[in-house]
Parts: sequence; structure tokens; C-alpha cells
Amino acid sequence: MAGFPLTAWALRHPWGDDPDVVFDRLREPSSVVASEPRPEFDRLGELLDALDSDRRRACSRWGSSRVAVVLGMAQAQPTRERLAAVQSMTAERTAVGGAIYQRLGTEAPIAAMASAQRLLRASMADAVLVIGLDDERGSIILLERHGDAFVELCASAEATGTTTQTALDESAVAQVVTSVWSAVGRMPLGAVHTGDPDLDPRADTERRALRDVLGPVHCCSIPGTSRVADVVLAATSLVRGFAPGPDAPEFEHERFLVHGFSSTGQHVALLLRTRA
Repeated sequence: MAGFPLTAWALRHPWGDDPDVVFDRLREPSSVVASEPRPEFDRLGELLDALDSDRRRACSRWGSSRVAVVLGMAQAQPTRERLAAVQSMTAERTAVGGAIYQRLGTEAPIAAMASAQRLLRASMADAVLVIGLDDERGSIILLERHGDAFVELCASAEATGTTTQTALDESAVAQVVTSVWSAVGRMPLGAVHTGDPDLDPRADTERRALRDVLGPVHCCSIPGTSRVADVVLAATSLVRGFAPGPDAPEFEHERFLVHGFSSTGQHVALLLRTRA
């Protein structure tokens, strides 16, 4: 199945705005998240500016009416004022004529990538700016119908289960993971991104459910980040050739599956791979 290239991405993070810097920090055994200052994230303009030339190129290539924006906010109940401000700035700074979509909820930034893929597959857009925001971090990815890129999104899936704060719906995990893995002919994976077992009591169940479907695959988590950064760091992993985290092995297979879930029962899986 042909995928959609991630032609550009950017990150805003307390550890630095360069994804490689954040990735290298994750490789250090001494990374201590609690000691980091966590200022409220209020730099959407900077995030948009980071991809300004890429956005302009996409609008010139496809026509501004064919470039959409998918906004994911990792904040369960964003205020009406905050959402209105984000919408206004997004429309103004991107100058995009296409529709602006919002996905709200704790796993919304990952779900936003799935929404972007659907827009491209349905020919409702030719390029999508996927923006993820929370109070501390932000990420932005330009996904296009085709173009020069090292990493592509080749499959996504969503499901709703009975996940709660303490229990995980393993059938929902199996559903989304089977769907995206089957899209690439169940070829071997380099790694799978999961929740952090040290921070989330459901992560061990998640990993067991993933391995029930995928077999003995390397599972990794990205401590010190939030879901808004996961896809950017997964793409960085493919560029760098190994999974994040101390002593992570080099990739034997250039495919990275990202799974996320929320306490409201939303499960999302994305499959990224390097392009031939």
C-alpha cells in the first residue's frame, strides 16, 4: 500500500526545539523528567513559522484550497477562548484556504494523523498540516500526497473500546494493530511505541496485547514527552536508525508502529516506514 510522505516536521519541547536534541536526551540513562521546567506552551506562532517555507511550497504546489489543517490538542477540556485563539492564529498564519479540522482529547495528536490520512485518501486535500498542542509542548507535521521524504505514513486505524483509567481494552488494541500491520503484509517491524510502564499501570497490559498480535517485537516508550511529540520522535527514530531510549537496538526492519489510547476509550495506531 502506497503511503503519504512526511515532507517536514518541527517540535517545541522543554528539552529543545530540535528533534535530534530531544532524541539524544532520551538516549541518556540519566534523563529525569521531573527535574525539567515545564512552562505553559504558548508558541503556536513559532511552531507555524518553523514550517513556513514548507507550507508556502505546499500551497504553491497544490493550491491553498487543497491544503488542510488538522489540529489535535492534548488537553481534555480546552477552554473555548483558547480554542478560538488557536483557530484564529492557525488560519491567519497558515493562509490555508482548505477546511480546518479539530480533534479534541488526550490522544488527539495521534488521531489527527489518522484524520489527515483519511483526507488524503479521500482526495479532500493534497497536503495536510497536522498540529499537536498541549500546555508544554507542540509539534507540526506536513503530510503530502507525494513528495520527497525519507519517512511516510503508510497506514492508520482507530477503534473505540472500554478503556478506563486503570483497565485497558485488549480487543481494541488488537483491532487497530492488526489493521495497520496487515496493510503492510504483516512484514516485520523495527519497534512499537507504547505507553511507559513506569508511569501508566495499563502499559504492561498494552505491551502484552501488542505482542499477542505481533509476536516478540521490541516495545519502547518515550519518557518525558507527551503524545504531541510521539510521531515526530518516531519519524526521527527511523531517520536515526534505532528506537528511542537507553540501549535501544538498531532497527533490523525500517517500520515503526505507534499505538496510543485514551481513558475515554479511543485507540489509534499508526505505521511509519522509510521510503524505498
